[in-house]
Amino acid sequence: MTYNIQQLIIESKAYATKLQGKVGSILYDLLINHRAPLRPTIEYFELEKRNVILLTGIVPTKFNNSDFRIPIKMWISSKFPFYPPYVYLTPTSIMKIASNHPNCNKDGRVQTPYLNQWNINTSNLWDLFKELSVLFSAKTPVYAIGRPNQHAINAQHNQHSTNTQPIRKPPSQHSYQSDITDDKALLIAKLLSIYEDALSTPNGELKLRQQQYNTDIDKLHKIKASIKQIEDLEGKVNEQKNKLDETVNKLEGTVKRAAKRLREFDEKNVEDLEIIKKPNTRELIEIDSQIAAMKIYS
Repeated sequence: MTYNIQQLIIESKAYATKLQGKVGSILYDLLINHRAPLRPTIEYFELEKRNVILLTGIVPTKFNNSDFRIPIKMWISSKFPFYPPYVYLTPTSIMKIASNHPNCNKDGRVQTPYLNQWNINTSNLWDLFKELSVLFSAKTPVYAIGRPNQHAINAQHNQHSTNTQPIRKPPSQHSYQSDITDDKALLIAKLLSIYEDALSTPNGELKLRQQQYNTDIDKLHKIKASIKQIEDLEGKVNEQKNKLDETVNKLEGTVKRAAKRLREFDEKNVEDLEIIKKPNTRELIEIDSQIAAMKIYS
């Protein structure tokens, strides 16, 4: 749905005339260009005692490789964009805010590095929204406390309906405490997620999502087949490596034996050479006698 953002800004009477264009462009970038799942309305902000723009919706996150949604409210202060918005968690009746979370207090007030370093010239709501998704995926700020009844589910849907184009991703559920790893708890949360989306999603959209699921499943099968091929290839490489190691070891043994034989051959040749070079004493005596006799006769 396309919102008349500029009209909301004017009707709220919260923002200086000179800043209305900048406020509008920041909101337009978040809601229209990036289709963030947030719905803008004009609401009374108790902290400032006046009407301001309120963005209500969810922050998509991932937990244990599954998609979940964190419900939030983002109050656009009358001092915006000089000051950042006020961001609060809005847990439903089946949720509770996690204690000791690094980015939110027990009242649900959210504080992040991006909010603390807000700059009128460089900061924007879309980058803030992306940071929230990353931080809440790293450590979820809310967790499930029980199974809802039909009234709670309907209230939850009414509270967080954004009237925007639905996110093209598998069904999701509000995030819950990250230290819950029990398979049963995960299964219950996933079933609640599917049930919630089934209540709020038109049949046409369900068909589109089913097609998307089928496509994702096909991709997973292809990835699995590729992994199997890689594993088989690794097995063959390891087998060839083992054979090569055996061949190298055999060659090393052959080289060592050849070197030993060569040394033995060289040592025998040296001995034979020394025997050849060693003079014969008897022959020398006979030669000396013959020389002496020749001298007497002469």
